[in-house]
Amino acid sequence: MKENLYDLSANIIYEVADKEKTSIEVTMPEKLSFLELKYGKPTQISLPKPKKSDEKCLYQGILFDSIDDSYSTVWSLFLASLYHSGGHAAVSDYSVYQKWYQRKSPILASQAIKFVEDIRVQEYLKTRYSNPLKNIEMIKFSCELLYNKFLKNILESNEKNRTQHAFRNKIEHFRNEVKESITNNDTPENRIKLADEIYKNRYALGMWEYPFCDNIKPTNFTKYLKYLKLNPTGEFRHYANELGNMWIDEIKKEEKMMEKYKKYSEGLRFDKIKLAPENLGKFFQLRVDSTNFIKKIRSQVSNVTNSMEDPNTEDYGYIEMQKAVQAVASESQGISYFEQDQELRYEESWAIVMDTSASMKIQFQDLQKFLMCIAEAADKINYKGGKWSIHGFSNDFVLIKDFKEKYDDRIKARIGGMNSSGLSFVPDAMKLATRMLEDDINERRYLFLITDGYMMGYHEIDEEFQSAINLASKAGVNVIAIGVPDGMSKYFTVSFPHTEIRKTVANFVRAYTSVAQQYM
Repeated sequence: MKENLYDLSANIIYEVADKEKTSIEVTMPEKLSFLELKYGKPTQISLPKPKKSDEKCLYQGILFDSIDDSYSTVWSLFLASLYHSGGHAAVSDYSVYQKWYQRKSPILASQAIKFVEDIRVQEYLKTRYSNPLKNIEMIKFSCELLYNKFLKNILESNEKNRTQHAFRNKIEHFRNEVKESITNNDTPENRIKLADEIYKNRYALGMWEYPFCDNIKPTNFTKYLKYLKLNPTGEFRHYANELGNMWIDEIKKEEKMMEKYKKYSEGLRFDKIKLAPENLGKFFQLRVDSTNFIKKIRSQVSNVTNSMEDPNTEDYGYIEMQKAVQAVASESQGISYFEQDQELRYEESWAIVMDTSASMKIQFQDLQKFLMCIAEAADKINYKGGKWSIHGFSNDFVLIKDFKEKYDDRIKARIGGMNSSGLSFVPDAMKLATRMLEDDINERRYLFLITDGYMMGYHEIDEEFQSAINLASKAGVNVIAIGVPDGMSKYFTVSFPHTEIRKTVANFVRAYTSVAQQYM
């Protein structure tokens, strides 16, 4: 069961596309206004989220007057965009048109190709998703009814109305011929031929797009779409409502989370606190190259003992009589007959903080893979009562995983969505992470700082760095620095430089083991 808007949206797209997650990158950029599709390897799908503006709602360039009244309409359009995007990821291959596309108007040629591919998507959905397609067809019909009213309002006379009606009939006839041709003969050669016919008869492209489609250009009619009223049915209605409920729930949670981090960041110099963008496809692309490292770090870190008892002896606890009898009868020293009455590990709190500034660009992808490895290890060993978080920083502080959040596909998508830019406020990131750890009841606290050690952004940054080190020390926080030069080792509990991910994983396991076992 998917529990958040990004997870469910991406899952619907992957299901419709029926392709590996590594082949599709799904993102939800905060400032995006219109759905964007970019074809290639991988296919890139950028989804705009509905935006709340007082009591109004903005989606795909349409400003609906009331969030409540437009609820089913907005989320029907959003869900339709997921099926539309997933369908394109499944069937569209723009490389077919590459040679034909040359020496043509890029805008018109792209629109002609899109027209052909949209028909192919509709045929694809027809064979697999009857209820969603039925709802999508109803959306189209409702939009066309509105467009007729819109035309009636702007045309001055019945004569103009009749002329426009005749012209639209001609367009509709041409479009139906194209649809029939694609349905009966869906070959690369025929697609190119039809795209060429549409290019030459560009009037058939129309003046507006359905509001769930990609790469929309706003028109006067776009504003009129605020009067659209949709009542979805069946499975489509269920998912539309679920997406909308998740959106409302997430707005509340994010507002609460932002308030918490604003308090943690008081007196610090970050320009803003923000959520990381999401890209689950990129996460899985990175994971393909990191599978062995993930297995290694999960296995080795989970075997680290941080309590006085040695888990390898297992010679303490309550006697389990059946095993004791077996051990005596077989005279074997290899059978343990003690049942441990306490955990072998004390719970810990981890704050993982990664530098995402411009100076990290060269080694960023490598350390992003390492971050993925350490996240998997954190999830493995802190699943009972330990807490762990991930954050990024530059001159902004980026929320990736809060202590209270589950390590699910949304968090993985945030790791995949990280990018490198900006200045490097290392001291401020350390102070914020230390404040978080101070609030936690676990006594064993770790700050894992992933950085190249190059700090820049304001004049007093060196003094603030020393202040951050002192604050962590007083709070009993162990700072393990990954990626810093050897000359900075005196500042941290343990530190080591980054050369390649294999060595960095091995060095991390050694560093963590040495610090964890200091408590024994």
